[in-house]
Amino acid sequence: MAQLGVVAKINGQDFQDDEVRKELLKDKEAESAITQKVNLYQMFKTPNLRVNAFLVNIICMMGFMCYYGHVQNTSNLGEGNVYKSYFLGALVEIPCWSIPIIIAKLGRRWPLLFLFSTSGLA
Repeated sequence: MAQLGVVAKINGQDFQDDEVRKELLKDKEAESAITQKVNLYQMFKTPNLRVNAFLVNIICMMGFMCYYGHVQNTSNLGEGNVYKSYFLGALVEIPCWSIPIIIAKLGRRWPLLFLFSTSGLA
């Protein structure tokens, strides 16, 4: 409040401390009336949120499983040579670095559909 008084004095205005406190209390009460408690159960109340939550979980699990399969198969890429396996494993991951750029340009749906389909076929 003291800072507001200094600002009002610099601007050549009269500062009424009581009026400002009333306005601040009124705003605070309005905010507290609007605020609701949010819990995990509310996510499953509407059909759209249920479907979206389910799809996000499935897509996340698919991505994790694809990466897990890739990591487990890395040793088979180099035909016994550890350095060749490491190089080919790193080489396979290079296209993954471009995925955020592709998703930013085209959206999520079609790039993810294409990438998960090709990784599933491989």
